[in-house]
Amino acid sequence: MIALLLVIVTTAISLTIGFLEVSLLLFLAWGATHSAAFIACQVRTMLAAPQAAAFAASLNISVCNIGIATGAAIGGWVIALWDLALVGFAAALVATAAFLSGLLLMHAKA
Repeated sequence: MIALLLVIVTTAISLTIGFLEVSLLLFLAWGATHSAAFIACQVRTMLAAPQAAAFAASLNISVCNIGIATGAAIGGWVIALWDLALVGFAAALVATAAFLSGLLLMHAKA
């Protein structure tokens, strides 16, 4: 559910650029949602490996850093090929792909 909320808020941010007050509220919502997702992932990772909780926590941080670097690379690529205005839409597409991947993984486990 958190991932879906990130998709919605990221898309809404892309559509409201130019409306400062609305954008600020959406950025606040995005930050809160992103923080909740990070904490949930951290807890899940540590519960998956209770015998090596510190190692699991470091892996979670490493994957987050890889995600940040990948997002920056995709954003730079979008700016270089198209336009700065499309970065938000690219982020929404990546968030949607991540959400759909999560759904597929959940159904594969069941």
